[in-house]
Amino acid sequence: MDARSAEFAARQGTVEAVLGCRVHVTRDPLVLFTQLEDTLRVHDTLQHYLTAEHLSDLVQRLRHDTVYELRDRLGATLSFFWGDDSLVVIGPYTDASTNESQDRETLRSLGASPSLNTRYRIWRAGLPIVDSEFVMRSAAVLLTGSFSGQLGFERVALDGPTAPSAPSSRGAAGSYSAIADRHASEEAFMRAVSRGDDVKALAELRRLSTLPTSFPYLSIPYLAPTILRIMCRIAAQRGGLAPTTIEAVSQSFAQRLHRVGLTPGRSDQYAEVDRMVREFCTLVRQQRALPYSPLVRKTVSRLTSDLVGPPTQPELASDLKISSEHLGRRFKSETGLTISQFLARERISAATTLLTETDDRVRDIAAATGYLDANYFVKVFRSVTGMTPTEYRRTSMP
Repeated sequence: MDARSAEFAARQGTVEAVLGCRVHVTRDPLVLFTQLEDTLRVHDTLQHYLTAEHLSDLVQRLRHDTVYELRDRLGATLSFFWGDDSLVVIGPYTDASTNESQDRETLRSLGASPSLNTRYRIWRAGLPIVDSEFVMRSAAVLLTGSFSGQLGFERVALDGPTAPSAPSSRGAAGSYSAIADRHASEEAFMRAVSRGDDVKALAELRRLSTLPTSFPYLSIPYLAPTILRIMCRIAAQRGGLAPTTIEAVSQSFAQRLHRVGLTPGRSDQYAEVDRMVREFCTLVRQQRALPYSPLVRKTVSRLTSDLVGPPTQPELASDLKISSEHLGRRFKSETGLTISQFLARERISAATTLLTETDDRVRDIAAATGYLDANYFVKVFRSVTGMTPTEYRRTSMP
C-alpha cells in the first residue's frame, strides 16, 4: 500500500468511527451493490429500484465533484461520490429514528400490508442514524483531508410503485431465521464466558462476526466493544463472579477500549476485546474451581474481591436472598471457618505478600488489607501466623 492509499485508509477508519456506519470504497460498483442489496431492501416491490444493476448504472452517470444522497422512502439512505477512479459509498443509514406508530403510518401510506410491520421495524431499527451534514463533512475529509473541501451536494429521491407485493425473503434484513441464528450465537458466547471457556467463547465471537445481521454491530467502532463488554459482564455474573470484581475488570477494559477506539485501525480494538474475554473467563474458571457449592463460591468471591470494605454477613445474605443464619451455617460447614474467620485469613494472607514483596510500612499494609487500627492488625496477624508483622518480614527475608 502506497503512502496515499494508506492515508486514505486512515481517513476511512476515522470517518467510520465518527459516523458509526460503514464506508465502502470500490472500483466495481456492481459487486459492491450486490453485497449491499439485501441490507438495503426489506420489500421487493416497494423498493424495486434498489437493485445492484440499477444503482451501478446510476453511479456511472454521476458527476465527480458532487456528493449524492440517495433517499429511499422506506428510510434507507446511501451517500456516494467518486474519488479518482474509485466510488466511495457511505451507508446504508437513516436520517432519523421512528416509533411504532410512525412506522405503521409509513407502510399504510404506501399501501403495504400490516403484516409487514414487524419485519419493517426490525429492518429500520438496524440502520444507524446519521445526519446529512456529517456525511457532507466526512466526504470532504475523505477527498481532501479537510472539512473545508468544496463539493456539491445533490439529493436523489427514488419513488416506487404504490401496489406492494410480497416482502423480500433474501438477506438478514428480512430473515427471521438469521435473527434467530444471531441470538443463538450470542447466547452460546455468553454461556461459554459464564463457564470460563475462553476457547469456546472466542470461537463463538468469531462466528458472530461472520453471521448476517440486520445491524452489523460487530463492525461498528465504539458500539461493538460496548455491547460485548456488557454481554461479558452479564455472563460473568451468571458464572458467579462478584459484582465488584466484574466492575473492576469491566471499567479497566472500558478505559482501554476507549483509548484504542480513537485510532483508525481496528486490530488493536479486536485484540483488547479478546483480552477482555480471556480475563473474564480466567476469573470465572478460578471461581468455579473452588471446592464449594455455588452459594459459598459466590460468598467467597464477594469477600475476596474487596478486603478493605467487604459486605457484612447480613448484607451478603440479603444479596443472596437467604437468611444470615443459614448463610453462616452453610459457609462454616463447607469451609470450616466462620465468615469473619475466613475474611481474617484472607486479609492476613494478603498482608504476608505485601510484607515480603514491598517496603511499605506496617500501618500502611494494615490499611491496605482492611485494618484501620494498626494495633488490632498486629494482634490478628499474630493470632494467625504466630508472630508479629515485623518478625514475619524479618524471618522471610533472604
